[in-house]
Amino acid sequence: MTFEETSVLLEPCFQLKGSRLPFTMLELYYYDYSEFNQRLEALIKQAPGFFRETPLVISLEKLDSKHPPIDFIELTEVCRAYGVHPIAIKGGSDTQLLTALVAGLPSIPTNPAQKLARLDYDQINAELPRSA
Repeated sequence: MTFEETSVLLEPCFQLKGSRLPFTMLELYYYDYSEFNQRLEALIKQAPGFFRETPLVISLEKLDSKHPPIDFIELTEVCRAYGVHPIAIKGGSDTQLLTALVAGLPSIPTNPAQKLARLDYDQINAELPRSA
């Protein structure tokens, strides 16, 4: 048995544990880059120390269902420029879940007892428009 095999058997390098950590929730009603940027800047200026390096969950639960697609990469970059760090989304349509995941934002259940529905990535990928 090699050293690597022995060390794996004796001591794992990590363990996953559930936890209940407090996060700041950003309830998104609609997204407009300029307005979002200005509002976030104004809020951060009111209490810069409070928001520094804050993990942020973006709630889409109150977003208008007819809202145009959100550029989650852009939204995430704006947030990070002000020191808040989106870590996940809550709620949203299947398309929003997928586009958020592409931007590095997994979804969390809207109800703690609810298990996340698994997206059919092959089906969604087949439906996405292809660039020329």
